Order: sequence, then C-alpha cells, then structure tokens
Amino acid sequence: MSLKKIKENFYEELGMNKYDFFNNLVNEIGNFAFLISEIYKSGEVKTSIIENYGYYISNESSLYIAELNEAKEIRVYYSYEELFYSFYLYYLKNMADYSDFMLFIEQELYNYTQYTDNLKKYKIKFDLNDFLNRDKLRNFLIEYNKKENIYNYNFINFNRKYINYWDINILKKFYSFLLKEGKLKEILNKKEKKYTLPKTNLEKFIINILKNKIEIEYKNIELEYYDSRGVVGFQYKEKLEKSDVALLKYKNINDLKEERFRNSRDEMNVEIISKKDFLKELEIIVNAYEDIYNDNEVQEMFENFKKNF
Repeated sequence: MSLKKIKENFYEELGMNKYDFFNNLVNEIGNFAFLISEIYKSGEVKTSIIENYGYYISNESSLYIAELNEAKEIRVYYSYEELFYSFYLYYLKNMADYSDFMLFIEQELYNYTQYTDNLKKYKIKFDLNDFLNRDKLRNFLIEYNKKENIYNYNFINFNRKYINYWDINILKKFYSFLLKEGKLKEILNKKEKKYTLPKTNLEKFIINILKNKIEIEYKNIELEYYDSRGVVGFQYKEKLEKSDVALLKYKNINDLKEERFRNSRDEMNVEIISKKDFLKELEIIVNAYEDIYNDNEVQEMFENFKKNF
C-alpha cells in the first residue's frame, strides 16, 4: 500500500480544502455524536478512530486524518486548533441533525479544549460557551429539546451505553430537523401525501399524511441491528464487542427492554399525531425559523400549506 502525506498545498493535492476533507469523514460515518465521543476515552485522546470506515484520526506522533483504501493511504495533517474548529464548524452547520445530543456534543468539544490546554504548545484560546450562547438556532434547539438532551447526556455518561428507538423522541427530532436551513420550506412545498425526508447518511423520516392523522416513521440504520447477546441499538463511548449481527425483526419488539416511549407507540419507530396537533407544533417551528433566519417568506408559505393540508 502506498502512503501519501499532505502537509501543505492542500487544495492542489486534494481538490478540496481541509474542512471539506474532514466533512467527508463525518458524512461517511454519518454520526457526528459518535465520532466526537470516540476521541475521548478515560480522559485521554485515542490514537485512532473509525478505522473500519476507511477514515481515521491519529495523534500518535502528528495529528492527521487518513483516508484508506486497498491501494493507498492519504494522510492530511491538522493542528489541534484546526481540528477543533473543524468539529466546531460542522456542529454549527448541522446541529439540527443532533438536536437531542447537543449537551453531549458540546461537552465533548469542551473536553477537547481542556485536553489541549494541558499541552501548552497546542493551547486553544476559545470561549466555547460565549460563542454558543450567541447562536439563535442553538439556543432554541437546546430549550426545545431540553428533556431529550438531559436524558441522553445522563443515559450515555452515567447509565447505559446503548441507544435504541424507544429512547428517542421522534416528534422532537423531526421538528428540530426542520430548523436546518431550507428544510422547513422543503416540506411546506410538498404536495405528496407520503414522502421521504433524508436526514444523514444513516437516517431518514418517512411522512405519511392520512385522513385524520400523520404517521412519522424514523429509520436509522444503526438502530435496526442487534447482536447475538440481544443488545439492540447503537453504542456510544466504546465500540461494540465482536459479535454476530443480524437485522432486527419487528416481531422481536416484545423482547426488548421497556424504554421511555414503549407505552405510547404501537411500533417502536413510528409516531402518530393528529393533524391538529401536527399543525400546532409546526407553527412553533415556523415562528422560530422566521426569527432565526430573518425569513419573511415562511409565514406565507405556512398559511398556504394549512389551506391545502
């Protein structure tokens, strides 16, 4: 296998800037919360992560992101500060994708600055809380998903490590995702009664508008597998032990441990809401969208949407 190290002339060598290369890493994995959680383990930065995906970050001697295939390895080098800003910028652009993991992600960003603060050579002078507290979208999502963030933060750090469909507030996740720039307008322009709304490489929503109700199905590839020990869902902080993996069959629902939303859903990944309640909650999102993006079109679009709903 050939090895190519890129420490300068990044655009000429890669055909993209360093942030875009980092962005490819996150998109390939499809789970930013998992990626950032894997940097830290027992208070120390790990030497490599996500090697099975064809990308990894290493700090064995120098900090780099590597892209791997059978023929070659490309290493793109970053300073500790550059990597931090790549994580931070990605979070700002995509926080609506991770609205129920924001506290967890922000804690990991803070941990990264603390790690580098202990290395005087790499010290990052950045007041994370000050910058985050000025972001309108972030402040709305944190408040809107307050219970969900607290639940997941405590769940991962102090309770168990596995997340499954029964732990997820699908309605809040769906409405929060609509606050990603352009997404709300996308659904307000929909004419179909049933459509798919892609989220990340791993996730999507399937919206089914029926006569008196709305079905919102949330599908996440990582949450549809279980191993031979009966562990269902996706594990944070530590990688799954090697095990036989098989597709989770819905007939096995009753074998799962009860979680938060077990008693309120007929199916573990489908939320049903009345049309009246759907519009009521959507109006909250429309008002927030207008304020966050200073958008003067979305209210009129919403009124037209209601007429045709």
